[in-house]
Amino acid sequence: LVDPQDFVGSDLPVGYYPVDANAARFETKNDEGHSFAHHLLIEQQVRYLKEAGVGFFIVPTNLFDTPEGEKLLSYLQKETYVQAMLAFPRNLFKDVQFSKSLLIVQKRGKGAKQVSQVLLGDIPEFKNREKFRKFTLTFEKWVQEML
Repeated sequence: LVDPQDFVGSDLPVGYYPVDANAARFETKNDEGHSFAHHLLIEQQVRYLKEAGVGFFIVPTNLFDTPEGEKLLSYLQKETYVQAMLAFPRNLFKDVQFSKSLLIVQKRGKGAKQVSQVLLGDIPEFKNREKFRKFTLTFEKWVQEML
């Protein structure tokens, strides 16, 4: 279908995938009932990454806070290195329950490596210039280590 890619990225739709027969082909499927579409899409995009390829996903901030999320995390730990999970500023969302984060993973394989420290945290509000400047410096340093 698609040749393996160096980078993939997506602002994933959140919800249930209604075709259980198709979902059955995925490790991240739910054992009962419909599976989460965003979990299946992450798995599919990881499959399309080259070894050491990087995936950037905009995901619900609470992605790993459910039993299904634990299954997704287990899959990601097996197939990728989870390199970062950064929450976007809460003020970008009308309701914090719908807040999003940036998940960055690197597919395992030749040339891939786990960064010494997974980058976890909140991206500061853009209007707070000093905090945002410090965040940018930290992020740039982290990117250099990842490369």
